[in-house]
Amino acid sequence: MPAGSGNAFDESYLVLGVGVSYYLFDGFNVGLFFESWTGANPKMTKITPSVQYVFYQVQHVKPYVGAFYRRTSIEGLDDLDSVGGRAGAYLQVGRNAYLGLGAVYESYIDCNTATYRKCNSTYGEASLTFAF
Repeated sequence: MPAGSGNAFDESYLVLGVGVSYYLFDGFNVGLFFESWTGANPKMTKITPSVQYVFYQVQHVKPYVGAFYRRTSIEGLDDLDSVGGRAGAYLQVGRNAYLGLGAVYESYIDCNTATYRKCNSTYGEASLTFAF
């Protein structure tokens, strides 16, 4: 269960999440992730189904590309939908453990610039994955 911090609406949040991915065939997985943003107002939750392809044939550093759809529920506001893509690489750090580093581009659908400062964003991501 990942935990971290995030910023939105000029507030700092505690972000807790959980997710699972399943490989349908070599290199290609589907995933479903849930995040809860608490500790500030408005509270938010995010549900994100995704697909990803990992170039598993590469020996030590395994590049990946993926896409996702995200539904964000924000207390007191209309739900916000977004789509995005990601790319990066996994580095094997243990027998079944991988450190992932990459970049994400996310675009918000039907975004109202009167409510939100930006309707798209680019950000880095880091992950630690255990495969079994």
